[in-house]
Amino acid sequence: MRVVAFASPPVLSYKASKACAPFVTTVVNNSDVIPRSSVSNLTVMSKLLYRVNEKLKAEGMSFDSWFALKKFYDEHTVVDDKMLMTEEELDSFFEETHAEPEKEMDSLFVPGRVVCLFDKGENDNHKIGGIVTDCGMKMLRQVELSLTLVADHLVDGYRMSLHKLIDQLDNSVSP
Repeated sequence: MRVVAFASPPVLSYKASKACAPFVTTVVNNSDVIPRSSVSNLTVMSKLLYRVNEKLKAEGMSFDSWFALKKFYDEHTVVDDKMLMTEEELDSFFEETHAEPEKEMDSLFVPGRVVCLFDKGENDNHKIGGIVTDCGMKMLRQVELSLTLVADHLVDGYRMSLHKLIDQLDNSVSP
């Protein structure tokens, strides 16, 4: 028996997920929210939002007054290189909140081997990339906030990514 699952929610322990890898492949499209929807991932998101809120307060941009709300709006309607949290701070946060997957006894994971499809972005003509990994990859152990997290879950989102990937592969093969 072989199973190819699309957008599977995290329903297995790490050990059970690894055990079914020889016959189950889960496909995840971009920032699809469903494969990332677990209580442990939502707990991590809650902790991250708490840190962001603390940063906003430190910058005088909390939502407790009209002045602070206006400052937040003014700061975030301008495109610049100033980030609320640095890449190092985010990396440190995720190192703190993510143990090795086999040590996360209360966490749930998507089944089997995982194929993650992702849009490489505007700088790479929105080509589709892919990673084949196991269920413990950090990208799936956090809710990825994105404008497309729901659209990426829909059949059309998967269909579009798969068609683009197939076209890329067809065009890369020399006759």
